[in-house]
Amino acid sequence: MLIVQFTDTHVMAAGRLAYKRFDTHAMLARAVDAIAALDPVPDLALATGDMVDRGDPDEYARLKALLDRLPMKLALIPGNHDARGAMSDAFKGTAIVGEGEFLHWVRDDLGPLRVIGLDSLTPGQVGGSLCDKRLAWLDATLADAPTRPTLIALHHPPFPTGIAHIERFPFPGAEAFERVVARHKQIVRIVSGHLHRQMLSAFGGTIASVCPSTAYQFALDWRADAPAAWTDEAPGFQLHRWDGARLLTSTRAVGPFVETPLGH
Repeated sequence: MLIVQFTDTHVMAAGRLAYKRFDTHAMLARAVDAIAALDPVPDLALATGDMVDRGDPDEYARLKALLDRLPMKLALIPGNHDARGAMSDAFKGTAIVGEGEFLHWVRDDLGPLRVIGLDSLTPGQVGGSLCDKRLAWLDATLADAPTRPTLIALHHPPFPTGIAHIERFPFPGAEAFERVVARHKQIVRIVSGHLHRQMLSAFGGTIASVCPSTAYQFALDWRADAPAAWTDEAPGFQLHRWDGARLLTSTRAVGPFVETPLGH
């Protein structure tokens, strides 16, 4: 079973550039072309949040027009830049997307690997959170299939990254999430986005990993007073291959890094 993960696409309204420098729509278009050309075709394209920049319906319309070009099933979870209602409305009936208070979902029909989408969004907050209600849903969902290899996807990395401008925004519920994960031994990976760069950590007896953005990458700067800054690393996505015994992950760059000059 093969899953392609992409994240933090930050699609904006026509004519807008992220930070007045990055054409995130064009960057995603390049990634979509690369994903659509993959052979073998993945069983699932998993989008792990911050799909648009402001949560506006017109942004989701531009996003959907690009993602409709993908030849495989599509699943989405929200990030802190997303709006639950607008995202669910835009993709309802055409992709795996939740609806209601939290946009959770679980799929047992994609292949041998069970995939759970977990909503870590708190509207108006940059950092993630997992309340008791969300964790109870996850605990019960995992208990339903205790021997089925399972991948959990959420937007926010649940572990400390050491990057100062990320750590300024707490993740309430991360420790309780790790306790839930530790109780369920079938979890083979937790995948996330938000960080705009690749990273991984041990977490609850498994591995939690972060996928690079299809747009700009944040600099890896572990100084205590480091400011938020981007780097010229190429955008990319990840491929997760379940071989029946383990999950293998590879990162694919979609480059080169392109900065759009001001005024263009």
